[in-house]
Amino acid sequence: MKEWQYYKLDELGTVRRGRSRHRPRNAPHLYGGKYPFVQTADIKAANLYLTSYTQTYSEAGLAQSKLWEPGTLCITIAANIADTAILGIPACFPDSVIGFIPYEGKSDARYIKYCFNIFQKTFQQISQGATQDNLSAEKLLSMKIPVPPLPIQQKIAGILSAYDDLIENNLKRIKLLEEMAQIIYEEWFVRMRFPSYESASVNPETGLPEGWSVTNINDLYRIKYGRNLPQTAICEFGKFPVYGASGVMGYYHKCNADKKIALITSRGNGSADVHRTYEPAFITNNSFLVIPNQDYYYLSLAFTLNLLKLAGLKNYCSGAAQPQLTNDAIKGLCVKLPGKELVEKFNKATMPSLEISDNLRTQNQRLSEARDILLPRLMTGMIDVDQYDPSELLKYVA
Repeated sequence: MKEWQYYKLDELGTVRRGRSRHRPRNAPHLYGGKYPFVQTADIKAANLYLTSYTQTYSEAGLAQSKLWEPGTLCITIAANIADTAILGIPACFPDSVIGFIPYEGKSDARYIKYCFNIFQKTFQQISQGATQDNLSAEKLLSMKIPVPPLPIQQKIAGILSAYDDLIENNLKRIKLLEEMAQIIYEEWFVRMRFPSYESASVNPETGLPEGWSVTNINDLYRIKYGRNLPQTAICEFGKFPVYGASGVMGYYHKCNADKKIALITSRGNGSADVHRTYEPAFITNNSFLVIPNQDYYYLSLAFTLNLLKLAGLKNYCSGAAQPQLTNDAIKGLCVKLPGKELVEKFNKATMPSLEISDNLRTQNQRLSEARDILLPRLMTGMIDVDQYDPSELLKYVA
């Protein structure tokens, strides 16, 4: 620890705010082009490297912004405070994000990112405001962080990023496995190219294959709002995750959690997005629980998710300022339901890949927990990086 010193962020690299000069910011001509435009939610959702985004800039959008190079550390200073991710692609970002580019020979972007993981709560505390939390550049640069010589930074970052690299690879595999289930669903139940479709007879009244029906979604599922959980009871760690409109927002200790279910976001920009829980969980009242009715328990979670994703739920949202999906609106939704035998064939075809997907998620949870245990010990010099045994990693991927 003798070689470690405390530095301000701008002593370790270039610190600049993102740029988004045009007003209004939501002008349509700024968007829809080829330039990635990452926002605070994209940074929060990223693991170590940011390669996914939900919006793009046009040439006009780029002209009033700036394209940052891969390797830039993105730091959120509004909405989600002090979330970080390293750009894996060239991208633009707004002034609610700060870009950090390390000085050559002085700092490692991965090490600085892990520093923010440790000190995020401190940054959040100094950002608290009367109306909206905001981490100004002045506040950000007032903090000093412990920094060892560059070779030690690189060793620490290498150890921790090995866990994140495995997590990232698992996430890619999960995405492919779940896309396979969606492809099968679309092929069978949207394009109607299910097994033996050539010999299937068509019902002249419905225009659908025999055994199929047009069914109200309320007949298939019990759809109800999540719970009004007290904010003070939601913790950073715990046994049961709490799902809000944007994903897991914390944990709850009480044991009357819901089982693995599908959920639909009911409010905000993500209204009508469909997700699933991967373990027993609590759902807040910003989302709906989707539970098969007694007669339709053969409708698997994979079938339910695909059915809902392709059902046009967003068309049922109301409200211009803040879109909202109501239970009454869902009641009018009708879907094409195949016969039980065909659904069970779909379950049999997709279940193995989804079981692998769930196992990979469990592995990622273990890897995250192991990384988070190592993180403060490495970043405070409690563990000598030269004595760390890389084979420790193997027990989390068995």
